[in-house]
Amino acid sequence: MTGTMILRIILGLLLLMIPAGVLYLWDKKLLHSLGLGVARMAGQTLVVCLMVWALLRYDHVWASLLWLVLLGVYTSLIILNKVKGRLRLLLPVSIAQVVGTLLPVSYLLMVLLPGTEGFTARWLVPAGALLMSHITASQIRGLSTYLSAIETDREQYEFLVGNGKEHLGAVIPFVRRAVQAILSPSAAQLAVTGLFTMPLLLAGMLLAGAAPLNAFIAMLLFTCGCLAGSVIALILSLWLCDRYLFVKNA
Repeated sequence: MTGTMILRIILGLLLLMIPAGVLYLWDKKLLHSLGLGVARMAGQTLVVCLMVWALLRYDHVWASLLWLVLLGVYTSLIILNKVKGRLRLLLPVSIAQVVGTLLPVSYLLMVLLPGTEGFTARWLVPAGALLMSHITASQIRGLSTYLSAIETDREQYEFLVGNGKEHLGAVIPFVRRAVQAILSPSAAQLAVTGLFTMPLLLAGMLLAGAAPLNAFIAMLLFTCGCLAGSVIALILSLWLCDRYLFVKNA
């Protein structure tokens, strides 16, 4: 790292003086949280950059898949922390995260997208990260809705089972709420995504040398993959977590 680069980093960090100065005057407790958040973000970004650099440099399929699994476990911990779920749900949610990401990514890279080389790190790493980030946000909304529903409306489940409903039929109303919780915001955000988020991703692909038409097709199909993966991951999470949420607590 050259002296010029270090100087640029320091000058860039000076921009934080604006929010830090405001918080110093109005909310010193939040200033501490901001500092921790920036430090955590910088550390995570450095680790991710090194990992992605290594994956792209050596480009082994097993290494990319292992990275995807580790990312699934890490995002599952974030999900369970947000929804206040117990660690016993870590394995089923991690499986759902990985499967919900890998199935659409495999279909996109192996079948649909022009110009890709299949399971190479150059495509699998960014595509997997893109889908898993969207799936993580959806899982937080869906699982939170589902867990809240079965906690507050447990009597509805017991009433349905007591009146002859099978377990699957009794949980369908809760599953419906969870699916609606992930698809309703996604439908509302698609227009905003097309105006703000997608142009940034498209710009990155164009700068990387992709043809405009291929970049458009890729982003359109990745959007479809994000929506499909969110539903797959949520349904699989609920199915795998079912015995922990109902049978053991029945």
